[in-house]
Amino acid sequence: MTYRTAWNRYRAGKIEGAYTDEHGFIHVPEDIDVDLSKAAIYARVSDPRKRKDQLLKQERRVQDWAVVNGYQVVESVREVGSGVNDKRTALTALLKRDTWER
Repeated sequence: MTYRTAWNRYRAGKIEGAYTDEHGFIHVPEDIDVDLSKAAIYARVSDPRKRKDQLLKQERRVQDWAVVNGYQVVESVREVGSGVNDKRTALTALLKRDTWER
């Protein structure tokens, strides 16, 4: 998780038990019960012509890897987007959701 993501989650009240002390430091309890067995998959190709074939194969490979390594895939997102820019609307929407991690 990046610093910005953690900060946004803290400000939104999504980190249970976290608080700011009198010096402005943020404290996060270490004994948070987190289920790390769930995973979300994000698959992307840049060429729209490869959408049908490669995108599905990529998603399947990642899903197979997740299952073999003990993860429960609870969300899967596919996207066609250029590698030239950072516009990943499906990925951004996935990361903003709270529901897939529960």
